[in-house]
Parts: sequence; structure tokens; C-alpha cells
Amino acid sequence: MLLSHWSLLWSLLVYSPLTQSRPAVDPTDTAMAPQWVTPDKMGKRLHTAPASTTVKFRCQATGNPTPTLRWFKNGKEFKRDQRIGGFKLRDHMWTIIMESVVPSDKGNYTCLVENRFGSLTHTYQLDVVERSPHRPILQAGLPANRTAVVGSDVEFVCRVYSDVQPHIQWLKHITVNDSRVGPDGLPYVRVLKTVSQANTTERFTVKNVSVEDEGEYTCLAGNSIGISYQSAWLTVVNGTHTHPNTPDIVEHSSHRPILQARLPANRTAMVGSNVEFVFQVYSDRPTYILWVKHITINGRRERILKNSRLSTTDGEMEVFTVKNVSVEDEGQYTCMAGHSIGMSHHSAWLTVVNSAHSTT
Repeated sequence: MLLSHWSLLWSLLVYSPLTQSRPAVDPTDTAMAPQWVTPDKMGKRLHTAPASTTVKFRCQATGNPTPTLRWFKNGKEFKRDQRIGGFKLRDHMWTIIMESVVPSDKGNYTCLVENRFGSLTHTYQLDVVERSPHRPILQAGLPANRTAVVGSDVEFVCRVYSDVQPHIQWLKHITVNDSRVGPDGLPYVRVLKTVSQANTTERFTVKNVSVEDEGEYTCLAGNSIGISYQSAWLTVVNGTHTHPNTPDIVEHSSHRPILQARLPANRTAMVGSNVEFVFQVYSDRPTYILWVKHITINGRRERILKNSRLSTTDGEMEVFTVKNVSVEDEGQYTCMAGHSIGMSHHSAWLTVVNSAHSTT
């Protein structure tokens, strides 16, 4: 898997110390050993993240004097040079940040907060789900239809998700001999811009718009696996036809939700443990999520386990936890995402073993 340019740059930086000096005891306050500020938000110990995403762990504590914070991985003090790309510490947020996680980042991460009156520890378990390469995924609704005034500038935006660095082109559909399609059945296009980059957001600007610029524009993204493309229409009007309060009109072309490939992933869990299924949704509007377990009762094979409505839609993560796993929990689980345009779903299998067997 390719490292991002930001990760490589970060690995070359001179890193700051892992702990930050804290104030001495405030003479007006009572000395106090460390205490967690929000222990209820630390209950989730197992965290599953797709490879190449960013992971944050937080251990906010209070005490007098203010405690110091250190991080350990699998029982050993965690140092930046032990991880490709290093990590970031946000002392004021009591947070460690790891960008572009990879399978080797799996493990137990323990925070230690301490002052001279006591100490506390908390351990998070990180599981990284390795993603199989796939053709680029384009953000639903982008590029969006635009309306522009003659002489103005207008911008199209295309957002690309790809495990492999994509090759992106902006195309305009044109007419040749009164035809928009060639003898081979492919549309006639003019290449306007070509770029190869790891950035997910690509922009194309039509400057000093004229009537001739009206038409269909396509964002095409390809990698070694395949290509994806989405189109939008530019409408050009003169100054007498503008909307007084909305000179730049944006119209979204709608799509059913796009689901992250290979999620949720198959899981194996031990009897009595907890296991999480993770599901990632890309959608241009609020989306309803249903988690379903496939069972058979009187010939019917579905049971709703959880439902929710996402209010944010850009790569939103949805997690379902099976607690205190039993043999009866083994089987097929499906996450369904839908809105007014349509529905998408992915499934995974849970295998349950007892303590006499090893898990994978």
C-alpha cells in the first residue's frame, strides 16, 4: 500500500517530546490523584478501522498537579520512530493521532496519566481492516450541475476515493459532424485537464464563461484496477436571466448510497467476548441504516438488530457491536443503507469459537 505524501513528510520531521510539562500543585486547591474526565466515553475499547484511515485515541484526565500523559503499544512505550509516518500528540486534547493506519498498527494502545499522588491507565484495542484495491469511488452528486452568468467563472468539484493513486481527467463532451458519438459508440470529448495525485478533491474552473462553454462535463478517474466517471451539466445565462439572490445555482444529481468495498468484514469471535462490524457509507443526503441478522423463523430470514439515521454523509462510519457473543450469534449480518433514491447493502459472516480454539 502506498504511503501518503503527508505521512512521508511527517516521518522526516523533528518530533517533539512525548510528554508535556504540567503545572505544579495549585496552592489554592486540594492535591488530587488523576481522574478520568469523561469515563463514559472511554467504554468502547475495541476500535476497528479500515486501512489508510486516521485513528484517534483520547484519555482526558484531571488532577492536581495536572497529570502527565504517556502512550504505550503492547506494553512498551510508544515512540514515533517505531511507526512509519510517526504519530501526532495533541496534549491539550489528551489525544494521540495515527494517520493512514496499516495492518502493522494493530495492537493494544495504553495511556498512562500520572502525577505524584497517583496514576491511571486505559487500554484501547485497534484492529485494522485491510482493503482490497478497487477502481476509484467518486463522491455521489459530484460534480454537480452548475448555472453560470456569461463572463463569470464557475468551478466543478470531483471527489475521488482510491487505494491506488488515481489518474484524473476533466472532459467536455463535444459535437463532431452533428454527432456527439463516434462510430465506435464512444462520445466525442475534449480533454481539458489531466492530473495524477493522491489528493481526494479535484477542481476544474471554467473562466470567463461564454455561451460556447455550455454543455456536459465529465470527471474521469482511473487506476490500475479500473475507471469510474460522473458527469454534470453547465448552463450559461446572460445577465438579464440571473437569479437575484442565487447567481450561482448548484443542482445535485442524486445516487443511492455508495458503500466502502470489503466492509463489513468477516469476523471471528470467542464466546463471551464482544465483536464489532464496521460499515462506511458515502451519500449526498441523510441516510437510513439498518443492521440485519439472517435467521429463519416461519420461512422468514431477516431480523432487524439496529437502525439509525445519519445526519452527516461524507464517509460516515456505522458500527454495530455484538456483545457477550454466544454460539447462537454465529451467522450472516447485513448492513443496509438507503434514502429516497435507492438502497445498497453489504454482508459479512460471524464465526464463533469457544475458548479452546484460537481466533483469527
